[in-house]
Amino acid sequence: MNSQMYDDLSFRLRAFLREELPHHSALWWDDLVMPFLTTRNRRNGEAWGAKLFMTLDLAELLRIAEKNWDLISRRHQFPSRVFGLIKNLQLARNAYAHRTCIDEASLWHTLDQISIDLLDNYIGCDRQDEAA
Repeated sequence: MNSQMYDDLSFRLRAFLREELPHHSALWWDDLVMPFLTTRNRRNGEAWGAKLFMTLDLAELLRIAEKNWDLISRRHQFPSRVFGLIKNLQLARNAYAHRTCIDEASLWHTLDQISIDLLDNYIGCDRQDEAA
């Protein structure tokens, strides 16, 4: 995954979740985000509140999507393969971040392909849409 794809995925997943989660709970920050943050970000989240959401990295965004997937998929009627895309992105991202991958070029290619599929077919939300 090149840095542009990583940034695009983070941006679009953040926008998707920021729009999506309030549909499931008026207290979306407390109920659907805070329980799944790292210890450090949980402390920051208590201080900053939902403003912290815009600073979360891809690892935390993917974890939030995974942990709330039942709610999200029921609302959008996503096929089960979309959950598989989320899980595969988590695995590949973690393998890269923790340097447990053997073939880095192959891993980047896999991340790119999964990201393109997820963004183009399910998440939507183009950067131009956000600017408008």
